[in-house]
Amino acid sequence: MGSLICDLPHLEHLVLNGQLSMFGSCILQYKGMSLRTLKLHDDVKPDDSIRCVPDQEYIRLLGRSCTALETFAIDVKVEEAWPWETFTTIAESLWYIVHLELDLEMPSSVRPNSNQPVSSTKVTLSTVREIWNFLWNRISRARHELNHLVSRPRLRTLKLTPSTRDYVDQVSFEARLSERDDLAAKGQADIVCLELEGLYEKYGYGKTENEDRERFRRDLVSQAEEGPSNQKQITMKAVGGSVINYQARPLETTLTKMAAW
Repeated sequence: MGSLICDLPHLEHLVLNGQLSMFGSCILQYKGMSLRTLKLHDDVKPDDSIRCVPDQEYIRLLGRSCTALETFAIDVKVEEAWPWETFTTIAESLWYIVHLELDLEMPSSVRPNSNQPVSSTKVTLSTVREIWNFLWNRISRARHELNHLVSRPRLRTLKLTPSTRDYVDQVSFEARLSERDDLAAKGQADIVCLELEGLYEKYGYGKTENEDRERFRRDLVSQAEEGPSNQKQITMKAVGGSVINYQARPLETTLTKMAAW
């Protein structure tokens, strides 16, 4: 795969899923300068297998090698708190980026054999705005420190897609730089839940007449504002009287539900 990429005469768009290890420094050296779109992703595994998530040094290498990038997508691991150091590295290394997509591997929603949450970190409308503001300010500072003629960031969109190993149904978000020039100059963005936006585009805004659809709409609004609820642990008695605990998982994803209507 690496040699095939190097043999391409002019590479502008590259999407790799699960092949991050093949996209090494050698390829960056020869092909990085021509890239305008780069998306690196490794799916979240349901078990404890290691997911390939770029470290901060790799992000710095990307920033030095791919200076023509406009669209960049990368996986970020979230622990007990937001990875502000990683966000800082992205902003300082990719200060020229226009569209940024972050696939956030969130911590498990509940501790094993317990109803207690592992972390209160959740992706919501308010936290997306907080992350957007942080990145915007860090990019502005980086451009200023580089004595760039224009200190205003080029960043126009930020897409955040959370995922977990325990299959908690989550919604994704996008921050979009305001179309009003006065607000855009201040770095203000409109924050939208993409699944909720898709529902509104299909059925219109406001309350719907379909009971199931309305329940689903309210659930999306709740997730967007408050984040996903922790999985409920269900206790059942099996044959013989033994007790079995297991974590409830959503039967359908939000997109599957929308497609069914």
